[in-house]
Formats: sequence, structure tokens, C-alpha cells
Amino acid sequence: MQVAVKLYRRTYFLECLPTINISGKKLLTVSSEASGFEVKYSVTGSGAGQAVTAVSDQDWAVVDGSVPGTVSVSVGANLSAEDRTAVITLTLKGAEDAFVTVLQSSDPD
Repeated sequence: MQVAVKLYRRTYFLECLPTINISGKKLLTVSSEASGFEVKYSVTGSGAGQAVTAVSDQDWAVVDGSVPGTVSVSVGANLSAEDRTAVITLTLKGAEDAFVTVLQSSDPD
């Protein structure tokens, strides 16, 4: 996306920086069972339509893949007595990172 700016009878075209916009909740609560979910997002500005790179900071929350607009994540079963948290980071060159926090409940047994 470009923005036209007129300055002293000249027109300059400026590129708008890309922005990652997460659709829906940025804090997801999941059960203790193994499961999967998708994070929906859009990119505006100069990166519109591009796929982001997504990574998890925990090995029990695995990013399965990313296509433009969707990141797929799988979580392993939580067999411990403690809740646990992971952060999924979405990145795109030139954009500020976007984050989704996953809270997985503990095993009730």
C-alpha cells in the first residue's frame, strides 16, 4: 500500500509498513488433552497478502504450518498437575511481531 504526499508541487509515494492483525482472541485457553487450533490473521500495509513466520516458545505447542491468513498449532496433552503457558510469535519483515498466548489447563486426574 502506498500513500501519496504532495510537498511543494511534487508528489511522493511512501510505502506503509506492514502490520500483522490477529483476528479473535490473543489469549487462548485449551483443555489438558492434545488438540489443535488455528490462529487467523491479516497483514495490511506493504506486506498485504504475505504469510508470516510463526514460532512457539514451548516444545509442547508446535506450529504445524502457516499459509497467508492462517497459522496451525498443535498442543500435546498436559499430564502434569500444573497449568502451562506458551507464546506463539508471528513475524514478518518490517512489521512489529504479533503474539498469541496459549494457556493449557492441568490434568484433572
